[in-house]
Amino acid sequence: MRRGRIALKAVDEFAVVSLIGILDIIDRAAEGGGDTAAPIYYFGVIPTYTLLTNIMVVPLSFVVVLLCVAVLIVSSIPFLGTGLSWLLNYSCTYLNHVIESIASFPHAQIPVYLSKMGLVVICVLVVISMIILEYRKELRIARMIDDE
Repeated sequence: MRRGRIALKAVDEFAVVSLIGILDIIDRAAEGGGDTAAPIYYFGVIPTYTLLTNIMVVPLSFVVVLLCVAVLIVSSIPFLGTGLSWLLNYSCTYLNHVIESIASFPHAQIPVYLSKMGLVVICVLVVISMIILEYRKELRIARMIDDE
């Protein structure tokens, strides 16, 4: 009986992670204007922890970019350039460690096969959805103007 509960729990966890992945795809398609279909087609996986990764990686990458600029500016100063270079190296190493840690979480990727036709269909649906949403916005504005 215990083994059945563990298996059911694993299935439930996978279903939740799959649902989160699907919601993430919908969110990406709405945000990015359809730039989700091409990475799924080329890499064959749906990343499920993108929101968590972005929350962690964006501030860290900002620090890395600032340190890169600082190293370029002060690289000719002997001790300051060396110290900032060491700090930049440590920051990049930590950033890679964070990304690898999140990638090692269970169900971090969902394997998917997307054919060329599926890619075209998704892109067409995203474009149609964007046109519909833009048209609805224009209709809403027109109604507001007419009501006044």
